[in-house]
Amino acid sequence: MSKRKQPGHLFHSAADERLYANPELRGEGIVNEQMASPAYRLAYDDMDFLLRDEMRPVRFLLEVSKPELLLKEHGIDHTVVIFGSARTPDMEQARQQQETARLALEANLDDAALRADLARAEAGVRQAG
Repeated sequence: MSKRKQPGHLFHSAADERLYANPELRGEGIVNEQMASPAYRLAYDDMDFLLRDEMRPVRFLLEVSKPELLLKEHGIDHTVVIFGSARTPDMEQARQQQETARLALEANLDDAALRADLARAEAGVRQAG
């Protein structure tokens, strides 16, 4: 670990902190029983801790932060995110679903769920075309 902090930095880097806290990384092996304890590990270097259910929000924050920082590093200021699906059925499958839905609705004309199924099937035909 470097003895000095970089100019303009208040703290040591996380990599330096990790190296200082883990003598095995410095090639020194386990120094004493206390240092061998999982409680001695830094939180961000302790996978058992990070994978706990209670840490889900922290992992989520990391998943969101990583691409944001990488985009900034590459000078990307704006992005467009499109949510949707690429699972459009082929025309034959779409028409078969439409016919199945139409026949089911003919057997029970008062069923609102079957009307909705037919509307979705018809939309699938339009998307497949």
